[in-house]
Amino acid sequence: MQIHGGPTSLWSNEFLGSWHDWAQPLARLGCAVLLPNPRGSTGRGPAWANAIFGDVAGGEFRDLMAGVDALIARGIADPNRLGVCGWSWGGYMTAWTITQTDRFKAAVMGAGLCNLISDNSLGDIPSANLSYFERSPYEDPEPYWDRSPIRYARSVRTPLLIVHGEDDRRVAASESIQMYQALRALGVECQLVTYPREGHGFEERNHQRDLLERILGWFSQHLSL
Repeated sequence: MQIHGGPTSLWSNEFLGSWHDWAQPLARLGCAVLLPNPRGSTGRGPAWANAIFGDVAGGEFRDLMAGVDALIARGIADPNRLGVCGWSWGGYMTAWTITQTDRFKAAVMGAGLCNLISDNSLGDIPSANLSYFERSPYEDPEPYWDRSPIRYARSVRTPLLIVHGEDDRRVAASESIQMYQALRALGVECQLVTYPREGHGFEERNHQRDLLERILGWFSQHLSL
């Protein structure tokens, strides 16, 4: 399962084989790839896009897992060889997912955030959080902390590859460093790779290629592809 960014974005019927979108490269390895558009996504009207207000990662996570369960029920997905990944908000939801379930055998968190409070102070669009929360974290931090993956890091059992651009101004690289340090301290298998000169989107060809090769290698190793 690859979770899209945004969250106000969507997967559509198009070629997904870039450094940022991994469906076709993963399919080439023999994976069935689920590309869900859970609540919070665009494409199904404003009510669906706004459905995460006051419930960040709640209904989204249930939607994602419903999709996984549907593919298992149809015999498409192997419940013993599940992987999850995503970039930006997809990286956040990947981190959230592995703190809520141990069903996945491997995960990749790309340019994601693990701490909604620190991210609000470091990112370049902190006002965006008011689209999802009633108040800022300075006025009411608990809802942000409640939906921060790092709060539940002790529950993670899934091996995690974390990748991030060092010059990312949308989601600071320190978000990935926090998650890495937490999982390492807890004895969870985890790798962190940062890329110099790269922002939220990668521009250098060698970095794009290295990123994709690492992601495919991680899933090949942990899902026995």
